[in-house]
Amino acid sequence: MGLADITTALGERLSSTTAPPRPLSDAEAFLPFRWSRLRLQVIALMAVVAVISFSNLSHLRFLRTTAHLRLEVIALMTAVAVISVSNLSHLRFLRATVYNVADRSAFQAAVMPGFIEQNPKAESLITFRSHTDSLINPEDDDITRIVELLHWVRKQENDEQFHGPPKRPADDTEDPETYLQGQKSGIYSACRRFAYIFTGALLSQGFKARVVSLVWNLDWHIPLTHNVVEVWVSSLGKWVVADPTFDAFVLVNGKPASALELHDAAEPDSASKISFDQHGATFRLPPLNTYRKYFKHIFVSRTNALFDGYRFGFFARKKITFAHYVAPGLPLFPETQKQLMFCALFMSAVVILYLLPVLMPAVVTLFWSGRLIRRYLSLCRVLAAASQEGSAERASLSAELPAGATARTAAGGSVTPDPRRPQSSEPPTQSHLPNGIYQHIGAD
Repeated sequence: MGLADITTALGERLSSTTAPPRPLSDAEAFLPFRWSRLRLQVIALMAVVAVISFSNLSHLRFLRTTAHLRLEVIALMTAVAVISVSNLSHLRFLRATVYNVADRSAFQAAVMPGFIEQNPKAESLITFRSHTDSLINPEDDDITRIVELLHWVRKQENDEQFHGPPKRPADDTEDPETYLQGQKSGIYSACRRFAYIFTGALLSQGFKARVVSLVWNLDWHIPLTHNVVEVWVSSLGKWVVADPTFDAFVLVNGKPASALELHDAAEPDSASKISFDQHGATFRLPPLNTYRKYFKHIFVSRTNALFDGYRFGFFARKKITFAHYVAPGLPLFPETQKQLMFCALFMSAVVILYLLPVLMPAVVTLFWSGRLIRRYLSLCRVLAAASQEGSAERASLSAELPAGATARTAAGGSVTPDPRRPQSSEPPTQSHLPNGIYQHIGAD
């Protein structure tokens, strides 16, 4: 093989490695990614957990009878639990499964592969429709009807209340009716609550809609997130982002845009212009520089069956899942790492609960010993402080006595009263005098 052939082969290899990923099939699109870059300590601890939990499963009875091994295993399991909790505290969507999808067509299709649609005959949906029927004129076009619903949702709360001190309770539901009643009762409505109410309103009038969560950073401790709604507009043949929090459509170059189009327009090197169209509303808008950051990571809900009981939760019977759009250069959502952390936390809890009862007397003894030591040290500090105060008082009284004065002279001279002792007018008694003196006093 000549030098030219080697150069050609190397160029083909490099071009193949830098080419964009091929579109994924429906089966591949919604499989969680196989692996992520886990920390070295987590990998090592997971291996130890697997060995202890599976290889030595039959020897757990032996571990319960061996003191030093019990302590070592409990210490190891505690370290695993701490590392797992530390990693989980940085992850979003702990109560929902996230699938990484690189295929843009899956997000652009009218029906996403694997999407679970709302049953139009659900009783709760029919009940919710009573809130929106009076708002809609069937002869209006799609955009006009969407705008009417958008205005209605946002007007449930005035702008002063929205930008005031947050007083919202924990979001423990995704039911639009529950959120709507809470909003009418004066509960502060965050973007999430607005999004689910607006999705319910759109579904009640026959529109296809889905909640979209926008995240600037996958780390939960960076709280730059937002929730919007994508609605399918038949006249445009695409999904369009409507933001009920700000009562506005989000535009790219003056036209309604989808979440993926906004993601492309929000890139630093993009020349596209992002703007808002409030259709006459006057609610306060966010700074565009901040709003652009929201569209870095896009998480699209894979169901809109909110009236059929789909919820977030570890033990929810019908779970809401999300599809994460993985654009070139963006990191994957660490779904596998999240599942491993949950497994490690569960296994460590099981092992600790199995071994800890045997060590309970020692734990109780250490606990009470610690309490006694703390009380002893506290008493020592109090006594030391009292001793210092007494020394200072004696020093101040000694400084007030005349120089060279003594309580009694060596030659039986006069006695100088001690100013520190109170003077008593009562005659001395037996308890006050040395042995043998009280007989002489009694004889007199």
